[in-house]
Amino acid sequence: MKLLLLCLGLTLVCAQEGTSDVVRSNFDIPKIAGEWYSILLASDHREKIEENGSMRVFVEHIDVLENSSLSFKFHTKVNGVCTELPLVSDSTGEDGVYTISCEYV
Repeated sequence: MKLLLLCLGLTLVCAQEGTSDVVRSNFDIPKIAGEWYSILLASDHREKIEENGSMRVFVEHIDVLENSSLSFKFHTKVNGVCTELPLVSDSTGEDGVYTISCEYV
């Protein structure tokens, strides 16, 4: 019974935790620059993000370039070796919207 009350109490405490505000416009892009740590991966196709999956990538660093583009440094395994994967996304001029040109194999 005590365990049930403890669980109920902890549930209520967690439910009281406030929700964070989601910024939908007027992004302050320089605030995202710096070191990043990937903690979760999500996909509709789980096999893509499982060990040795083609979309299993980890963000290491994001930089804001002088022309408002974003530079990303990812890491992924290629043939069993951890490989750095640089990527640059260009601003579309629309607030918080960026494009990436890539080739699919």
